Amino acid sequence: MGMEVERLPGEPIIIGRLLPPMNAAVDAKAVREESVRLSEDIVGTVYRIIDLTQVELSLFDIMNGLSYDIAASPENHHFIMVGDQEMVRLTAEAAAQEQYGHRQVLAFTSVDAAIRHVRETMTQG
Repeated sequence: MGMEVERLPGEPIIIGRLLPPMNAAVDAKAVREESVRLSEDIVGTVYRIIDLTQVELSLFDIMNGLSYDIAASPENHHFIMVGDQEMVRLTAEAAAQEQYGHRQVLAFTSVDAAIRHVRETMTQG
């Protein structure tokens, strides 16, 4: 599979990385399942950072990622996409549509910036 998932120790932050070769439907579902498993003990918001910096996305990949991961994830999972491609921005915008659960998804160009944002958000309450 073209993915890896980790939880930052002691924090409600989970980072999923999609890696080549990628099968969007299979890998998106696997990232969701592993993220849910890693977040079972978290009460409250789970911050899911999806690192797409190492893969090229197609429209098909976006549709599968939205359907198999974002739309199917628990409501307390908040998403942040990471990548510098136009497709990352389009994915974040598309997540707000009804068929994908009206999710607000933020987009950043680096994982470090996404983690900083999450930590700032958590300290603000």
